[in-house]
Formats: sequence, C-alpha cells, structure tokens
Amino acid sequence: MNRSRMTGTLANFLAALLCVLSFVGSAAWAAPFAYVANNDGNSVSVIDTSTNTVTTTIGVSAPFGVAVRPDGKYVYATNYLSSSMSVIDASTNSIVATVTGLGGNPLGIAITPNGTRAYVTNYRGNSVSVVDTGTNMVVATVTNLDPVNGSFPNWPAATPDGTRVYVPNCHQLNYNLNNTVAVIDTSTNIVTAVITVPGLCPGHVVISPDSARAYVTTCTGSCDGGAQGLLSTIDTATNTVIASLGVGNGVNGVALSPDGSRAYVANSGDNTVSVVDTASNSVINTITGLGNMSVEIAVTPDGTKAYVGNNASNTVSVIDTASNAIVATVPVGAAPLGIAITPLPLPPTPKTKQDCMNQGWIKFGFRNQGQCIQFVQTGK
Repeated sequence: MNRSRMTGTLANFLAALLCVLSFVGSAAWAAPFAYVANNDGNSVSVIDTSTNTVTTTIGVSAPFGVAVRPDGKYVYATNYLSSSMSVIDASTNSIVATVTGLGGNPLGIAITPNGTRAYVTNYRGNSVSVVDTGTNMVVATVTNLDPVNGSFPNWPAATPDGTRVYVPNCHQLNYNLNNTVAVIDTSTNIVTAVITVPGLCPGHVVISPDSARAYVTTCTGSCDGGAQGLLSTIDTATNTVIASLGVGNGVNGVALSPDGSRAYVANSGDNTVSVVDTASNSVINTITGLGNMSVEIAVTPDGTKAYVGNNASNTVSVIDTASNAIVATVPVGAAPLGIAITPLPLPPTPKTKQDCMNQGWIKFGFRNQGQCIQFVQTGK
C-alpha cells in the first residue's frame, strides 16, 4: 500500500472513530440481568441492572440456589423441596426443562466454565449431582464429601480452569459436626481432598480468577445466632488454609470482583457487607444500611455493582463498588436467597453496519474487516 493510500485509509478510520465516539451518549446497550431466587415466594425475580428494576417474575417452586451458564443462554434454579432443578431460557425467561433425580434438598449450583456440567449440592442427600447441561440429565453422583462427619453440602464453586469443584460442608443443625471443604476432580467426579477449615459450618466458597485461591466463609459459633464470621483462604495448589480473617457477624455469601482484588462478604447477623482486600487479607470497608438478613451476594461482570439479597426484608440492595455506597433497593419476592448475574453480551458477528446497529452496537473498521463495539454508559 502506498503512503497516500495508507494516509487516506487512516484518515477514514479516524473519522469513523470520531463518529462512533460522538454516538456514545445515545447508543443502545444491553446490561446484564440479575436473577434472584425467592424461596418463600416460589419465584425468580429478574432485575435489569441498568435500571435496577424487576422486569420479569418467573414462577419457580421453592428456589434456593441460582446460576447462569457462562454463555448467558440458560439460568438454573434448584427446587429445594422437590429434588429437582428448573432450567430457564434467558432469552424468554420461561422454564424450558426440569432436571429430576437430584438428591434431597438441592441447594447450590456450580457450573463449569465450558458450560457443559452443573454441579448441584444436595443438602439432605449428602451428595453432589452432576448434570449434563446439554441433555439436562444427571450423569453422576458424588458422595464421600466428608466420610468422617457426613457432608451436608452447601454453596459450591468451580475453578475457572474447570478442573475442580470446591464444596463446603455444613450441618446447619449441629455446627460442631463438620468444618470441611471437599474437592472434586471434574475429570473423574471423585473427591480428591477434604480440607479442614477454621471455624464452624463452611457455607460458601468462591475461587480467584487464576484458580490459585479459594475463599471460604465460616463462623466462630452459630452463624444463625450471629456469631463472628471468618473468611479463610485456601491455596488450591496444596489444598491447605494459608490465612483466616475476621469479618462481620453471621457471615453468609461471598463474591469476588472480576479481577479478584476484592472479596465482598454478606453478613446476615449484623446486616453488613465486609469489603476485603485479597492481597493484604484485610477488611478495608464495612458497608451498612442494608435490609434484614443480608445473605447472598453477586457482583456484576464489569465489577461496578454488587447485589445483596435481604432475606427478611424481601429486597435486594445495590452497592456501587467504587464508593461502597448503597445506590438502590429493589423489592423482590419473599425470602430472596441465591443471586446470579448474566455475563456481558458478546459482540455479534457483523455483516453490515445495520446488523450492529440493530443490536445496539456500532460498526467501524478497515474496508470489509468490520467489527462491532459496545459502549457502557458511565452515568454522564
């Protein structure tokens, strides 16, 4: 390409880019949606995170845990009283399948990064059901999560590299019975380690983006009674606890920022959220002003907001993670528990400029090498 032609092409590109930037304020964009399991309300509320309003309410029997497939196409909600799991089509917000044959009182869900398997903890069944998300059939059942004390598995998490699922074991009627986390090898669906953690009743676990750390919540006494909460850090290379930190009272859910630099811990005993710097393993902020019994928490894919379910207030508190301030309170159904948020949308494969515009994207590029760009509103 000669210099004059290259200069002209660059000028055209810059002009197109300026045109794109000038359109930011009016460009349509798709925000993630938060799915909230309302256990007593027999429903799942769908919150548009751009407006913090409920756009749809889906009838689901006694939902407890909820998870979104990584591609955002399907949402899964456990049916705690019927040993089953509802499969929701996220494009229509309708139930399209029901997974049966789970163990007693299915609770939490961990989906592998490739989206092919869902690991469902069965609290009374003392097991984990492995579900093929392509067929919505149970293909394996994992037992021996805690061979000594029994498992009573709670809220699990899959490592981002897809090799393992970590399952906290908590007998909520006898807190002294077990304080362990089981590690499942996803290639064999066999428990390869059982880790003893500080405190009692491990309830929730999350994994760092590099799969190197697992963060587990426990309490020094009865979590339901509002005892001091702990956040312990597991080195996943050795499956040993390397740190433990005091957080709020009656600790429940925990969520990480997308880069793993912050852990947000929901404390139902004092209705707060502890903000933890994971590098220094220290609490750097305590957020107050939430509703009653702040139990579960999820962070948006861009890390700008955290959504906290207030079980006794039938609301969800929205936290701006930049200021650590509550910016909205969203009424939902009765007794909200699990919360999951859909991923950011992927760019469509563009064929024409109109293809991008129709989906709220803007096309620009050199000649026929077009691509779509989406701008996220900043509130200006």
